[in-house]
Amino acid sequence: MEQQILELIEEEVSRRVGLQLREALQLVSTTYEIPLDRLIKDTSNVQPKFCKGVLKSKQRCLKKPKCNGYCGFHQSQVPLNCPKPVERVQAPWEM
Repeated sequence: MEQQILELIEEEVSRRVGLQLREALQLVSTTYEIPLDRLIKDTSNVQPKFCKGVLKSKQRCLKKPKCNGYCGFHQSQVPLNCPKPVERVQAPWEM
């Protein structure tokens, strides 16, 4: 039960940080005339991790990424030249 409460708190904190990041990116986009979708993709490595997808409303998707940094719904936005993720093989000395 305690673990579930902690997970819910972490999810809510992550969601709120994502909303603040979304507002900041929108402000930068309009102030400096930079396309919002470009900013979203360029900041996709900022913690917490969110989908690199852009909603129809031109806002950042706040779902957790699954494959190639996109949630299941935004897989159609994955660039065609995007390399497929490579699984890391654990070295014998790391076992």
